[in-house]
Amino acid sequence: MAIKDYQLCLPYFKQGDDLHQSLSIVMEVKEDECVFNKEITSTISVKAFLEHSERMEFTASVLREIAKYAMDHSIIITNADTHHIGVTCDEEIGKKLVEENILDEYDEEENEEENEEENNVIEFNKNEIN
Repeated sequence: MAIKDYQLCLPYFKQGDDLHQSLSIVMEVKEDECVFNKEITSTISVKAFLEHSERMEFTASVLREIAKYAMDHSIIITNADTHHIGVTCDEEIGKKLVEENILDEYDEEENEEENEEENNVIEFNKNEIN
């Protein structure tokens, strides 16, 4: 039984950013074209709240689904930070969950590059302060 790392990608980022995205969907405009002005009526706001709630319900269903698998197949959370949720599990179960779009393959090389970029930003900020 081979154990492998995967990532759980949930469809939300930050509450205001995500609601802004829902608003742009309802208004049928690109996200960067969605400006807050008089065109945003209470009807549009209601539609955006409902669209956003559907996204959150979908997210909850994904979490419930992986919890069911975790009970029977020992899926372990290995990392949980702002932009990444890492899990480890048996490769056979992981492949099944990838096929069901619950997990994604974990790209170690890509993750190392992201960590390197974050460290460079931190170093830059430290140098700015000094």
